Amino acid sequence: MARFFEDYEVGDEVVTPARSIFEADVVNFFYLSGDQNEAHSNLEVSRQRGLEGPSVQWNLVFTLVAGLLSRSAFYNASGPILPNERVKKSAWGPDMPKSLVTSEGSGLPADSKVGYRGFHFINLRPVKVGDTLRAHVRVGAKLELSASKAAMRRDIRVFNQRDELVQEGWHEMESPRRPG
Repeated sequence: MARFFEDYEVGDEVVTPARSIFEADVVNFFYLSGDQNEAHSNLEVSRQRGLEGPSVQWNLVFTLVAGLLSRSAFYNASGPILPNERVKKSAWGPDMPKSLVTSEGSGLPADSKVGYRGFHFINLRPVKVGDTLRAHVRVGAKLELSASKAAMRRDIRVFNQRDELVQEGWHEMESPRRPG
């Protein structure tokens, strides 16, 4: 059973399960996406840029986070987010870096036929094969579009296994309303 728009509060925050990035992920994404930029595929170009090796494609990181989000408490329960599902320490807390995300969302009109309304991500440091990523996700905004249609902006911060912030952004999606 899914959670509904009405079950969320602005500020609700969860952490996703973690996932390691393997070379097979990069190779498969390389061919699937066509993202064959030398920054991701050429060891010598990477070394000339002062890196140890190619970085993982930013859009692969974004895609993995979408998969992790689908395994998180945002989607795998019903009713309000429970205290035990909430993060223990906020990724937006006072001892964390100031957020670079300032957009208020996609700005699409209420009659838009698009379920996935938009996203914006900032890449803060390279991600490498072997890194293990997790995301902190919070409800950044609730948008009541009509009596039958709503959307949410989810703010996302992606951390590696060393607790380094590697990517930050938001995505906006339609959210089902509670029937009745």
